[in-house]
Amino acid sequence: TLFPYTTLFRSNVSLGGATFNVYHRDNVMSFLLTSKSNSINFTIKPLADYCVSMGWISSSSVYLISIEAGWEIIKGGNYTTTAYGITGL
Repeated sequence: TLFPYTTLFRSNVSLGGATFNVYHRDNVMSFLLTSKSNSINFTIKPLADYCVSMGWISSSSVYLISIEAGWEIIKGGNYTTTAYGITGL
């Protein structure tokens, strides 16, 4: 697998206007874009709703503690981030 701590759960899942490969193991859910992107802007709710629909989290007893975003360096190359942010929480 790409990530030693997760396993590929499903490929090409469309959520919130983007398409992801979804990885899952224990309490780790990873949503990896299926195509290269210079930027992405979407709401996190579709991802949370997806996790609820899969039974990975409960909509009534789970709190969002952290959000991580960044590069998953799968192949070589140079990666640069010029800006990032989270709004609307």
